[in-house]
Amino acid sequence: MARTVRNAKLDIRSRRAKLVVRLELYWTVISAGCAVGYRRGANGGTWVAQMRDSAKQHDDALGAADDNRDADSLTVFSFAQAQERARVYFARKVRELAGLD
Repeated sequence: MARTVRNAKLDIRSRRAKLVVRLELYWTVISAGCAVGYRRGANGGTWVAQMRDSAKQHDDALGAADDNRDADSLTVFSFAQAQERARVYFARKVRELAGLD
């Protein structure tokens, strides 16, 4: 299992609550060309995975952040769980782009 990347602004929900509500995401790079983004909305945040290859950018909505509800690993995710889910997406996307899926 890959190491969980730390980000002081995103690790803890109380710190995420202090972030400005905006359309632009707060990004954390978790490996080369791969990042997890957090968008804070008025009613809580969402997690997004982003992978860049030489030709294109690939995004996937991961689910809700655990800002208002406890993480359940199904629809609501902590920062660490969002990273795990993003890594699954990245692996699947790499296989898809290589024509293996």
